[in-house]
Amino acid sequence: MTDFDVQEVEHGNVESAETATPVDAATELDRILEEHLLTMMYQPITSLLDDSVVGYEALARGPEGSPLATPAAMFAAAEDAGKVKELDVLCQSQAVVQARDVLLKSGHALFVNVDPTVLADAALGRDHDAAEHVSSLLRNVTAACPVVLEVSDRYDYESPADLLAVTMWARAQGFRVALDDVGVGTRNLAMLPLIEPDVIKLSRSTLAARPDADLGLLLRVVRGQSERTGCAVVCQGVETDEDRVLALSLGATHVEGFGVGRPEELSEAPIRIRSLEPVGAMWGEPCSTPFELVANSSQVRNGSEELLLALTLDLERQAADHDHSCLLSAFERTVNAPGEIGNRYERLAENIRFVVALGEDIGARGNVFQGTVDPTDALCGERAIVVLTPQFSAALLARMAGGDGRHREYAFSLIYDRGQVTRAARMLMGYIDVD
Repeated sequence: MTDFDVQEVEHGNVESAETATPVDAATELDRILEEHLLTMMYQPITSLLDDSVVGYEALARGPEGSPLATPAAMFAAAEDAGKVKELDVLCQSQAVVQARDVLLKSGHALFVNVDPTVLADAALGRDHDAAEHVSSLLRNVTAACPVVLEVSDRYDYESPADLLAVTMWARAQGFRVALDDVGVGTRNLAMLPLIEPDVIKLSRSTLAARPDADLGLLLRVVRGQSERTGCAVVCQGVETDEDRVLALSLGATHVEGFGVGRPEELSEAPIRIRSLEPVGAMWGEPCSTPFELVANSSQVRNGSEELLLALTLDLERQAADHDHSCLLSAFERTVNAPGEIGNRYERLAENIRFVVALGEDIGARGNVFQGTVDPTDALCGERAIVVLTPQFSAALLARMAGGDGRHREYAFSLIYDRGQVTRAARMLMGYIDVD
């Protein structure tokens, strides 16, 4: 719940932490935590198609008249006291509790912010209590009123694999996923095809962004993702009719902001006209290795080491030629010249947003993510070169079929189906090591 209302900050309606946190802030914070003295406010999110409300974002407020009445002051005090997790957990639970009766009748979606650290600890198995708490948010609602977890693009995950793990875990629990704070220069444009969020929330800064190529890239990528999966694109910070028109031209499908509706207590909600639909994400049945995706396909061919090298180099070049690309590769355990591969991938990672190189003795450093593959893992006998961008997808999936040295033979398939390529990429991400 640390994402308090940005518009209030920009308009000077939220005091700074220095002026809002008195000497006895710790005592007041304890009182709020012990007595659950939070008031949850709910800001509507509406469809640009017909102005119908599709959901509400929950925003926390402290007791009226308290020195910790504002979210900025509350979380500053919690930071000082080392109790951010406790306050965040209370905000989340109250977000559901205080809206439950209304939502059960109206069926609107509830957008809930979760502290990124708490969410990562829950999803990555580092904190059982956090996992239990986040999962429990769904017990008080039904499938008719989905809970959307907002995952901030600004949080610095240890690895892009962690971001994918968080979104996969959230979906497995039954949540929808929103990627929040997306704007020009966003960190995770290359990850959008892997995350496949149900909602992309454009930051208010997008409305004021300079009309340059970076803005064009953002809009092109977001629009492509929306067309492929049907995800909602919410433009935040809409205050005027001009903002609304601009949001529509930027490709938004929904809007949120003071010009749409201010945060208020949720005593009632209008009859829902339009629902927030889940995306058509590319999540298929699990396979043990990438090659298993194509093992029974009529497109599988046999080829030599030299042919496989040519295909490998071509895909690597295509990754380098595309904006915001992901290059994920796994090389068979006995691949020729692993050191040369490592050097090549170090150079590739200088210009590609996200590069993974798996394999024995690859030894790539720099910006290359590496991982450990157990010698008994079937992946040790396979090569997978996966290129995934917001506009392009391709993968070489191969398995050793005989021979040795430079006379090896491989069964392989070169695929462009985005669903299959995405699944192969997700498999390889599961092997990334995080220090």
